[in-house]
Amino acid sequence: EDPSGDLVVEKPVEEEVPVTIKVQNLKNVGETNKAALADPEGSVNVLRSTSSGRSGMTREKNYGNPFTQWHFPDLDSVPKRVKAFEAWLAGTDYKNVEPKRRNWILEQIDAGNLDNKTLLYYKTIPKSEGGRSHADALADFIADRRGGTVEGAPKTPLKDTKTKKTGIYPSRII
Repeated sequence: EDPSGDLVVEKPVEEEVPVTIKVQNLKNVGETNKAALADPEGSVNVLRSTSSGRSGMTREKNYGNPFTQWHFPDLDSVPKRVKAFEAWLAGTDYKNVEPKRRNWILEQIDAGNLDNKTLLYYKTIPKSEGGRSHADALADFIADRRGGTVEGAPKTPLKDTKTKKTGIYPSRII
């Protein structure tokens, strides 16, 4: 009871679950779509949407990389397209590219809708092509913004094969 005589009921303190993001690379687009539909609570398809919406996403609401080699021919490699995606997501460049979709993605992240999810991608990017997809960049961005970690992130610094520099992505050492 408090001093006024009213009964005080304390709410139990809920423990915060640490945010962990995982990227799973599958064999093809069809397998990725099936996996996302089979486990909507634990996984998210991070491909661009098809018009059918079978992937569980729409053209306006999806986590895909807008920087395709067809629409941005000057971004002629996977690392360049991933870097463009990172800048777009962070709002530091490409601000005129699909701003409504970018805002939707940020809203999903900030609402915790991607917390502790497995981000599903359709292939593994070979090291010769940078070894990193936009799904990896998205996982890092989510972990950094939500104060979490990326499952399977390297524990020791790795050198960038092109620049020979050692650095840190938002939540992943590289």
